[in-house]
Amino acid sequence: MTRQSKEQETILKGGWDWIDNKGAIKDFMKEGVTRTKTWDTLYTLGMRGLGDVASPTSNETVEEEIVDWQRSTLSDVLEKPITDIQQTMVLFDVSNLSRRLSPLTNYLQELGSYYQYGMQLPEDIPLIFPDDNAGSLMRLPIANDTNRSGGFGIYYHIDMNAPPRCYKWINTIQNIKTWHQLKLGYEKNASKIWMVNVGDIKPLEIPTAHIMAMAYDITQFQTVESTSEWMMKWAARQFGPSVANVTNAILTEYGRLIIRRKYEQLSTTPFAFDVVNYDEAESSLNDWLNLVPITQAAYDSLDPVTATAFFEIVLHPVLAGSIVENLYEKYTRNQLYAKQKRTSTNVMGLQVLSLFAQDAAITQRFHTILNGKWNHMMDQPHIGYTTW
Repeated sequence: MTRQSKEQETILKGGWDWIDNKGAIKDFMKEGVTRTKTWDTLYTLGMRGLGDVASPTSNETVEEEIVDWQRSTLSDVLEKPITDIQQTMVLFDVSNLSRRLSPLTNYLQELGSYYQYGMQLPEDIPLIFPDDNAGSLMRLPIANDTNRSGGFGIYYHIDMNAPPRCYKWINTIQNIKTWHQLKLGYEKNASKIWMVNVGDIKPLEIPTAHIMAMAYDITQFQTVESTSEWMMKWAARQFGPSVANVTNAILTEYGRLIIRRKYEQLSTTPFAFDVVNYDEAESSLNDWLNLVPITQAAYDSLDPVTATAFFEIVLHPVLAGSIVENLYEKYTRNQLYAKQKRTSTNVMGLQVLSLFAQDAAITQRFHTILNGKWNHMMDQPHIGYTTW
């Protein structure tokens, strides 16, 4: 109902609990509609817990009551039939996501679970299914859903601010996975509304443009090759046809590498890649280091103006990503060698310090291009970062 979490904390009188504070919450939500009466607004229905989490007191019956009151209020304040008012309900289900991650723990139920267990909602409300915070859709319409007049949609993350999957620093989206998930949603009739959580737009130009292209004309994205074809056309427009093919190859390989583990997830213990067995860590790091000279060569072939844009969108993620992956790998070896009492422990430690300095240098390089146009854009914590 166009109210924010911070407003819940600072403006609402009493607790964020429909059972115990219904009157104050009604006034709070109604004011959200009143102040947006002249806006072009998509009103969100339902009610979660304080701060965008599961509610400890809600259930199917409570949500049905809330939605009935919200729709009546929308119609009264906006002076329109409810079917003429843009509205939706996002069926968040952190409970199911948390249960996947820790199946032996009891979690509060959520809107998605209520709907799954039979919550009755008016047919004309478009219902939105979210992903699992990491780009995998948790649910799509099933056979007995498809006749709803309001239809369905998707809420999709390419930026995330919630544990255990935070990722905000630079682009960590594999475009081919996005294509697969959104095309699947479209085929299952989750196409009424697509919402994308972008966060900081600057480092996410590519996945944002890709999703917008799919939303604009899904018929151009019918095969698995569609994303590569789109990336080559996009690269030709941005940087020129001379680097279109290699840019597509770079972005495809970057997506393959980053889908293994996002940067913010590298700080887990133990390290994501085994530094003892099967050359796992070495193999992964070599893939990164092999990508760097290819990307650098493409950058070097461009005129200065085009090269600047290429650095921001393509070269910087490859350089910065390889540095961070290398840093974590060397740090893990440093810790292992210390336990083994190797004389090379300090050598590995010095490499960690060098990589830490390189991380600062590549950040400073980004901040000083174009006379500081993008200063502080890459200040987002990313080493040792786990939660917002």
